[in-house]
Order: sequence, then structure tokens, then C-alpha cells
Amino acid sequence: MRITDAIITARGGSKRIPRKNVLDICGIPLIAWSIIQAKTAKQITRVWVSTDDDEIADVSEHFGARVIRRPEWMWDDKYGASVPLLHALRHIRDMGLAMDLFVHMFPTNPLRRPGDLNALLGAYQNVPKPEAPIMLTSNHGIPMHHLAVWWDRGNGIAEMGFMDKTGTALLYAGGCAAWQVDDFFHMERLVSDWYGGERRTDKGTDERMNAGMEGYPPKKLTVIAWTPMQWWQIHKLDLPSEIEIVQKLMEQYILKGKGVDVYGSYQERT
Repeated sequence: MRITDAIITARGGSKRIPRKNVLDICGIPLIAWSIIQAKTAKQITRVWVSTDDDEIADVSEHFGARVIRRPEWMWDDKYGASVPLLHALRHIRDMGLAMDLFVHMFPTNPLRRPGDLNALLGAYQNVPKPEAPIMLTSNHGIPMHHLAVWWDRGNGIAEMGFMDKTGTALLYAGGCAAWQVDDFFHMERLVSDWYGGERRTDKGTDERMNAGMEGYPPKKLTVIAWTPMQWWQIHKLDLPSEIEIVQKLMEQYILKGKGVDVYGSYQERT
């Protein structure tokens, strides 16, 4: 049987929304929604939370996740999500636990319906696998029937960058992605060589990518198996102004007065 783990990366030092990952969202801590969603997904074997924070660790264990504590050097918020993710994958491997696939989840995206994770993994498993060296990953996407991208050139001036009216342009949504474990390790080695160091920072990565993505390995060596999401699932928790929006969308479109039981009921049906 294929073993698929969910790995949720969550640090305690969020700045724009202090203590964001344990903030009450629709009755429970934010991170708990991702744990519940993963635990009720039929295709997921184990759920892990990588964190540097005692309260996040306690909440995660309370809701049934296994906790991976980050080393002290990783507590610095300048490191991007791939750094603690690599640490978590190595930690699981060093424990002698087998894993074929994993789903990396951001807790800041709680607007996942029951079934979204199973659909994500189904998309990964059902599409034809590309020939090496091309690697396959899986994401949720929102089809855009009319998409225009403009580049801000400063002083109130913008230039047309991209326009699509074919319905084939997709917006990334959902805050999670599925990878085959060996493929991810291989891709990270390539990205590290491109970047110039494994402990890469968010700022440094942004600077390299803004300078040009032509040499960026994922652009050249990955294709994405995608599954659709709804327009409202683009929202996530990054700013204080988004807290009320996310809660209202979650209640209106997912919970509908039933709370966490929505996910338990889905698990029983599947």
C-alpha cells in the first residue's frame, strides 16, 4: 500500500498576525483545521507538524498530529518553508518510517473542503507520469476565464504583462502540494545548487526569482497534476484584515453550522 504523509509547517513567530497559527478560527486554533483535514483524508497515513513553538506543539498533539521540533538555528524567521520541510522529511526517514508520497500543507489556508486532499492525491496518481528527468507534483488551481497581469513600473504606471481568455490560466490555491519523496529531495538539491546554499532565505529566493526564472529548476523540470478549487478558496490568513473574511467564507461554504463534524461525516462516508 502506498504510504502518504501530511507535513504541516508552522512557526510561532508570525509578525503580521501575532500567534497566527493558534488563533481561534471558527471555534478552534487555526492549525487544527489543517490537522483535521489531513486526518480525515482517506489517502493520508500520518500527520506531522514541524514547529519551533511549545503552544503550537501542544495544540498539534491535542488534535492528533505527531510533532517534529526544529533545531535552534531554524527558529530564525528568515528561512523559507522548504528548509523546515527538508528537516522534517529527514527526521521521518531517520526514524526508519517508510513514506512514498507527502503532502506539504500551510496552516494559513484553512479553506479546504472535505475531499480536497483526496482529490489532490487522486490527481497526482491518475495522470500519466512524465519521463525522466521531468518530475510530477500536484497542486490545487482555480481556472481563470479572463486573466490579465500588469507589471507595476512605479509612479502610477503599469505595463501589460500577460492576458488569457481561454480559461487555461490557473491561480494557485489551497496551500498544499503533493510530491514523491525521492523527487522532492532531488529537486531540492537542484534548487540548492541554483540558489547557492541549502539554508536559503525567503528574501534571497525572492531576489533570485525576481531577477529571472529561466534557470529555476522547478520551471524546467516539473509538471503539475492539478485539481480545481472554487474562487473563494484563494483566500488565506496573511493580514489581520483577512481574519473575518476567512471565517465568514469557511462558515458559509464549508461548515454551514456543523463545525468540525463536517470533516468527520465525510470520513465516515468514504
